Amino acid sequence: MSAIKALYLIALSMLCFTASTTALASPCTMGESTGPRCFEPRLVPNFRVLLVAYGANMTTADVQRVEKLYKERFDLSTDGKIHLEVIDRIAVDLAPGTRDLTELRNKIKGTDSQRANDRLTRLWYYYNSDLHKITAEIQSELLKAGMKSALDAADAVLVLSGPQFEGIGIATGGYALTEQPSEIAWGLADGGATEINTDERLVDELLHEGGHLLGLDHTSQHCMDDKLSLKEREECCKTSPGAKDVMSYCRNRASVAGPNYFGYTACTKDYLEKVTLPALLNGGLRPFQEKACD
Repeated sequence: MSAIKALYLIALSMLCFTASTTALASPCTMGESTGPRCFEPRLVPNFRVLLVAYGANMTTADVQRVEKLYKERFDLSTDGKIHLEVIDRIAVDLAPGTRDLTELRNKIKGTDSQRANDRLTRLWYYYNSDLHKITAEIQSELLKAGMKSALDAADAVLVLSGPQFEGIGIATGGYALTEQPSEIAWGLADGGATEINTDERLVDELLHEGGHLLGLDHTSQHCMDDKLSLKEREECCKTSPGAKDVMSYCRNRASVAGPNYFGYTACTKDYLEKVTLPALLNGGLRPFQEKACD
């Protein structure tokens, strides 16, 4: 075989491989966008996720440990009607880059050590990057880490996030982020505190934020009305049927420990079974509740 013919055959095989992999990619999965608007149809009602620890606070072994508890509680919370399928899991360092921490160092007390610099870097995201930039950054780092095939297969990317944002967890597009660790009240005179979340607490937040990606709104929203006083909110939560749902802000997250956790309750389970499950099986647009559960 001539050298020219050999090169031609290699080029042709590469072209065919590229065409086949392109055909396999779907706009409904995370490989093409940080916010896909549809589900790819499937034979079984599995919620396909990529679990990611973003930052230097967790290892892949830590992610695997959290994964085991998350799968267990997800399946229990959906009565086994929707299963959690973890496509892959990975721990990825923060994207390299120059971040000016001078202003933060002057603003936040107790920040004169290397450990403090790590903390300031996490807080830098809160002041200097919006959520869409964070998810785009994570997506880029995952692609660099060779996770394209996992992204192509996933419905969602669930992130244990070093970067801090407004709140303990948040969902946007196909991403659900849960802070690990959480920086608490860092604006106070004493600089606040760094809280390392337990596996149980992380799973509670993954159930909540992942629930949004499955179409669930918050439950007991009327109890969080800005017009209500703290006492009125507490009284409302006492009588709301959805107060102990994992999608509710009424739930006492401090009580999540050991075997005690919040799951999906009657109304959210009903939505997952009647709306989300068919959407997973049949494909098409990703649903979101038009009317939140009480």
